[in-house]
Amino acid sequence: MDSVMNYWAILVAAIVFWVLGSVWFSVLFKKPWQSGMAKAGQKIQKPSSGEMKKKCVISFLLNIIQVWGIAAMVSSFQIMTVQPAISLGLLIGICFAGASMACKSLWANQNLKLTLIDAGYPIVGFIISAIILALWQ
Repeated sequence: MDSVMNYWAILVAAIVFWVLGSVWFSVLFKKPWQSGMAKAGQKIQKPSSGEMKKKCVISFLLNIIQVWGIAAMVSSFQIMTVQPAISLGLLIGICFAGASMACKSLWANQNLKLTLIDAGYPIVGFIISAIILALWQ
């Protein structure tokens, strides 16, 4: 793969993706997400300060990996405008993250609302990341 990637854009997109996750699960969809998790039999416990720091760092590192993969595709397909970036983000989000999470949710007996909340985060994150990466080359 002869891709040239902007590592600053990858870092910024990963930060935006991470912040989106924080807002998604703690502000936008906190109550329905916690309710859906409880209905599925999954108990949400508040992590200790040390556990929270560890989870935040690991989540951010995973966001970097995700964004790096999107950056490779943006570069390889020479995507430089918003519309194809949105299309790529939707394709990756729905076909990979969305379908995988829906399959997991099916076997975990999670309801549709919880599945949409869980899958919505990476779909929106991939779209935003693809836009950032396409425009910042």
